[in-house]
Amino acid sequence: MSNTDEYPQRGRHQGDLVVKPQEYVYILDETKGQVSVIVGPQKMSLAGTDKPVRYDVEKRRFTESTPEEAINLFVSAPKGSYVELQNPSEKGEEHPRGGMISSITELDHGYKVNITGPAFFALWPGQVASVLEGHNLRSNQYLVCRVYDDETAKESLHEAVIKTQTEETAKSASTNLLPKGDDLATGKLFVIRGTDVSFFIPPNGIEVLPDSDRNYVRAAVTLEQLEYCILLDENGDKRFERGPQVVFPKPTERFLKRQVGGAEEKRSAPGKKRTTTVTRRFRAIELNDISGIYIKVIAPYTEGKREYKEGEELWVTGKEQRIYFPRPEHSLIKYGDRAVHYAVAIPKGESKYVLDRDTGEIRTIEGPAMYLSDPRKEVIVRRILDADRANLWFPGNEAVITYNQVLAETATSKAEGFVTERQYRSQNLAKSSTLRGVDSIASFSSTEGLIHGTAPIFDEADFDEAVYDQPDEIVGETMSRKAHFTKPIAIEIDARMDGAIKIRPWTGYAIQIVNGLGERRIVQGPAVVQLAYDEELESFSMSTGTPKSADSIIRDVYLRVLNNRVSDKVVVETADMVKVEITLNYRVNFTGDPNKWFNVENYVQHLCNNVRSMLRNIAKQHDIQSFYNDYINIIRNLITPVTEGERGGRLFEENGMLVTEVEVLECEIGDEEIQGMLEEAQRKTAATLIELNQNQKLFQLDTAKADLDRQRAELETHTSSVLEGEERKRMVEHQKTEVAEHELTVASTKRRFDEGMAHINNDTKKKKEEQDAELKLQSLADKSEAAR
Repeated sequence: MSNTDEYPQRGRHQGDLVVKPQEYVYILDETKGQVSVIVGPQKMSLAGTDKPVRYDVEKRRFTESTPEEAINLFVSAPKGSYVELQNPSEKGEEHPRGGMISSITELDHGYKVNITGPAFFALWPGQVASVLEGHNLRSNQYLVCRVYDDETAKESLHEAVIKTQTEETAKSASTNLLPKGDDLATGKLFVIRGTDVSFFIPPNGIEVLPDSDRNYVRAAVTLEQLEYCILLDENGDKRFERGPQVVFPKPTERFLKRQVGGAEEKRSAPGKKRTTTVTRRFRAIELNDISGIYIKVIAPYTEGKREYKEGEELWVTGKEQRIYFPRPEHSLIKYGDRAVHYAVAIPKGESKYVLDRDTGEIRTIEGPAMYLSDPRKEVIVRRILDADRANLWFPGNEAVITYNQVLAETATSKAEGFVTERQYRSQNLAKSSTLRGVDSIASFSSTEGLIHGTAPIFDEADFDEAVYDQPDEIVGETMSRKAHFTKPIAIEIDARMDGAIKIRPWTGYAIQIVNGLGERRIVQGPAVVQLAYDEELESFSMSTGTPKSADSIIRDVYLRVLNNRVSDKVVVETADMVKVEITLNYRVNFTGDPNKWFNVENYVQHLCNNVRSMLRNIAKQHDIQSFYNDYINIIRNLITPVTEGERGGRLFEENGMLVTEVEVLECEIGDEEIQGMLEEAQRKTAATLIELNQNQKLFQLDTAKADLDRQRAELETHTSSVLEGEERKRMVEHQKTEVAEHELTVASTKRRFDEGMAHINNDTKKKKEEQDAELKLQSLADKSEAAR
């Protein structure tokens, strides 16, 4: 339905146009091209050349329309609102008068006036009106205004509607809160703050600019403690404001924003779905004794008595400054996506290599400690072991071998022998993700400047605000460098391969460590040794095979000093020219001065050569019969003689090696016939002993069988009596159950009988009441009939 009655209507002729009160319509005379305005209440008969038209604001022209669609309502602005009227009347005529037909008047095209409500009027043809609410401001809101006509603004400045927050500023509000004099220049921007003004309607010549969301009232930034905001001016200057306060921008300033979402919103609202939003508030960096920030001075400044020069680098930790607020002269240097550097946790028994970038010295930091390195001059490095050392120091440990291969591939120079922590993490973690305790990361791009990525574009027309796309810690100016992210405080500590090389000699083992100056030290297990960067493990050789030979050796760094066992085969010849092959097993310890233990390069071959010589000598002093019958005692007494009733050992003074025991495993005669004769004699003796042992075992078996039969009979008798008792008990329980079920049946039957009788009694009583009622009604009917 349109604003007017359906056309044509009863009492109205074809071609009549009725305009109600508070309505107006434009009529075009096609013969003259003149547009008139009819203001209700009015009735007009339209000629054939009169056409209703509407004014198209976008096209700035009149378009033909139906009578219903051509009718317009009055412009209505209640109190507290105002009308922005474009193209006001040139002759000063207010508005078309009601109930009249008025010809078009001359308009001041291109001009605009503000009419304060209450206002209620029709528009001249060609005029455009927008009704706006007066701007109510809270203390944390503001308006951005622009002078579009300086002359008009100066004349009508007193017409501005301004309600101040306090009575003290109410009298001089229009002069003190608005620009005046030369400041009222066309295009001048200024801000109306909510702390000063609670309500504002601009005068002529001044307009309020909407933001990109078409909102006229804008929100300032309310900062709390430990918060700040960043404002970027059109000239590139930055302004940092700390809380607590309400921050209003200058007309040419924009608030920088940061993205908020995901984990941060999840922490504040656990049940809320994660989304990504933006905020204009930044959090100050909170530092402690184990965290710091790396800063580049990008502009000279003076603070206190100290002057800071451009290009100077600063290292600020929580010991010097607990709360850090950025300043325009600072640019944070970040590695990866974090700006805060945290201390490295070095547990007890672990250590780290730290390279001094100025002197080249590599020192070892031992735990337990929370080590916060100064990135200006300290770099945590990892030592590279070549394949031979990795296999020798960590035998069978594939993870260590793979880890050192990755380090070697990462190193920029093979001669350095180390790789920095950042090099390793930024380039090779993806390749070595199989190593436990190491996370894969992506390479970070290197970007220097205000904002990581593409800079925002500012448009003066819509006053868009920049989005500062950085995490919480990245504030102000930043410099990105390729690196692994700095570890947070809460970390899973697994430093088996992250720190200095750690050697764990087991119980009964010893190692010899030699440093770059040739100084050595012996460490006996159990122990944990953190190798300094210039320290190496001294290796030694051991003969292998049986018999031991210097042609087959292995190398090792772990010397077994307790309960060591060495096996060997020795061929000797007796006095009667019979060759005998003896298999031996030596038990060896190392005693005395530990500095002697590694003096012999191949202690196994040294031991075997000396014992072989001694055995060949003693064998020549016995014939085969006497030697074969007592070869164990002969050999043991030779190698580990008995002194004062106790069996001692054989000590090798040159390296502190002590043979505490020798085990003779086998003695084999080279002549098979002699071997057979000796074995036959021993076989007969053994057979006699075996027969005796078998007879003793048969007797024991018969005795045990008789005992078992007796125990079985007793068990069967006991089991039978137990079963009979259980059966009697079960029968008694069954009888009790049957009696209980019978009682339940009787009770149920009685309950159903009682319920049936009660139902019958209720039915009988109900029927009797119905019969009594019928008799009573019949009696009343009879009486009524008799009365008639």
